[in-house]
Amino acid sequence: MDSFLILTLICSTTLDINKVSTNHRTYDLRLKTCEKVTKRASKANLNPILIASLSWVESGFLPHVKSNKGAIGPLQILPKYFCPKRRAKGCDLIEAGIKAFKAWRKAHPKLRDTLCHYNNGTKCYRSGYRYADKILTLAQNIKLLIKMNTPIYGPSRTRSDGGIP
Repeated sequence: MDSFLILTLICSTTLDINKVSTNHRTYDLRLKTCEKVTKRASKANLNPILIASLSWVESGFLPHVKSNKGAIGPLQILPKYFCPKRRAKGCDLIEAGIKAFKAWRKAHPKLRDTLCHYNNGTKCYRSGYRYADKILTLAQNIKLLIKMNTPIYGPSRTRSDGGIP
């Protein structure tokens, strides 16, 4: 299967799992953001399903979300640590998120620890491990659904006889 199709499948499955209807006013924006994130993750030799899950949990694939702590973008990075000139202006927020993930991964090779630190910073707390588990579970569910090639919501689930497959 073409790599672009795989990335699109990852994104549409993630939106499907999280019950974002194709009729929702932000669906196209979220899908495009997810496709950008997964494409960049792939180019950086990162698991696109994992990074899509991370982006979903962080921002719901909304590119301009800003947290009360100052984290911004689809991967919710803190510009003062991961952007050139330590500010958001002119910063590629997806690239910065990938840079942040790689930095935490290098410092903490166990994936669950990487995700905890991505969320909590230099010290991991219980909340960070719950966050990590949420991302890992979502990634596993996306992987299983793609493997089964089974959409879970929407009109594509109905059979011609009107039954659910």
